[in-house]
Amino acid sequence: MQRFFIFLTCFTLAGLLLQFRDVPKKTNTFTVYINFENHSVRANVLYEAGKIKSKMGHIYYWYANNDIKKTDGGFDGKLLHGEYKSFYRNMNLKEQGSFSYGLKDGAWKSWYEDGKIHELGNYKKGKEQGEQAIYDAQGNIVSKTNFKKGIKQGKTISYQNGKVDTIVNYKKGEPEPAKRVKSKSETQKNKLNDSTKSKISKTNGAQDTIAKTPKSSFIIKKIFHKKKAHDSIASGKNKQNEKKENPPKNKSKTANGTSPKKT
Repeated sequence: MQRFFIFLTCFTLAGLLLQFRDVPKKTNTFTVYINFENHSVRANVLYEAGKIKSKMGHIYYWYANNDIKKTDGGFDGKLLHGEYKSFYRNMNLKEQGSFSYGLKDGAWKSWYEDGKIHELGNYKKGKEQGEQAIYDAQGNIVSKTNFKKGIKQGKTISYQNGKVDTIVNYKKGEPEPAKRVKSKSETQKNKLNDSTKSKISKTNGAQDTIAKTPKSSFIIKKIFHKKKAHDSIASGKNKQNEKKENPPKNKSKTANGTSPKKT
């Protein structure tokens, strides 16, 4: 009999434990559903904010009167905490991310109404952190920006028609002079221009050499050539005079001017 009561007691306790195991634990958040004119929102909200001290320079998202508010450095409602999703009227995703005590935290994504990606980014305690990418409605990349604690740090790249257009380097939010990336056609044009310039510079160099040559050298060259020509003419005249003065010797002739007959 005693054993029966012990068995019955154990069986009852086991049943109670199973019942308590199936009871869901009470969470500190609840889910809200809000319909706006062009989209709807599903978000998790804290029951109680507890002892949370807001900080200036941080954007807090909070829920009140069936609406979601955002304020820099403060809040006056129930803070968003956990998963957040918004949808277009066609039920395509509009935005997705998560909150930590009213501050954006982790990876965030947004889309165009047709489902194409619009923006990719990361947050840490409400501040942009890491790379943020933005796309146009055709799916082409528009820009890539790097952040550190909400401040631009490193390269920001802008694109035109999916190709790199400008690169700006940031240090603690301050931009350095932008660098424009030249296209292939521009590079080829510059090469042709450089080759043309080099040819022109060579021609100009030769002309400069001629221009810089002293006039006296040209005069001396002219005198030299004139003298040479004069000497050649004079030598020709002298040869002619010598021929006249010294005619070629004729064969011996007789007194009457006839050549002697051979015997």
